[in-house]
Amino acid sequence: MQKFAVIGKGIQHSLSPIIHQQFAKQFNIKLDYQIIEAADDQDFTNKVFAFFAAGGSGLSVTSPFKQKAYELAKYKNINALNSKSGNTLWKKNNKFLQVENTDGAGLLTDLKKNKKLYINNKKLLILGCGGVVFNVINFLLAENPHTILIANRTKHKVFELINTLNLDNKKVTPFIEKAKHKIDLVLDCRSLIDDMSTIKKLVSYSCPYYNLGYTAKVNNMCELLTKNSIPVFDGLGMLVEQAALQFYLWHRKKPKTSYVLAKVKTQK
Repeated sequence: MQKFAVIGKGIQHSLSPIIHQQFAKQFNIKLDYQIIEAADDQDFTNKVFAFFAAGGSGLSVTSPFKQKAYELAKYKNINALNSKSGNTLWKKNNKFLQVENTDGAGLLTDLKKNKKLYINNKKLLILGCGGVVFNVINFLLAENPHTILIANRTKHKVFELINTLNLDNKKVTPFIEKAKHKIDLVLDCRSLIDDMSTIKKLVSYSCPYYNLGYTAKVNNMCELLTKNSIPVFDGLGMLVEQAALQFYLWHRKKPKTSYVLAKVKTQK
């Protein structure tokens, strides 16, 4: 039986085992999928090498270890190279670690296929500028948006993103609070949810709101926005779609995601 796992910090309630087991059922694949907690970078490194030394087949990597996963791998696939981070690890020819990042493709698939939200020539507002933004920004830019504005508490982080990934600073710019903006889509990439003042600002944009998370706090945020007639979406679809891409990298089989997404919603 092949062994897989998700590794991260504070992920005791991860939905990844359920998702990958459901994918495996579609192809009658028997696999073991566990949850591995890592305390810090060194613990993460030790557990990654121990997992593969014990015959593990693949790891799904969550925050805050995606950059470390990228650094550990000898072979880096194109999306990992473009984002300087990785969420998928496996052994190339059973010898050396290989890394890929499926977050950006997973987000884009969920936006377009499941949510019918299109980016071409649209003005996007991204809230936050953490690691997940590094993972998805190039995929968003490939859809030719008019502009991507990034609102972050520390503006230098936005410039770090632009410089690190060599982005077009006319397409990707810091959000200026006092400027007037017509926003077509808000992508919330923050780990923390703000107070009512943030919700009022989001309501004023009168455009769809997509939160890449799927926690209880995200649900509360979405409920408040729904009451104000704002179309809202959580990141559960992105989670399933990026996992399907991981599944293909490991098994070379493309699972159907719609049934699995419906199944996971009942587990949330």
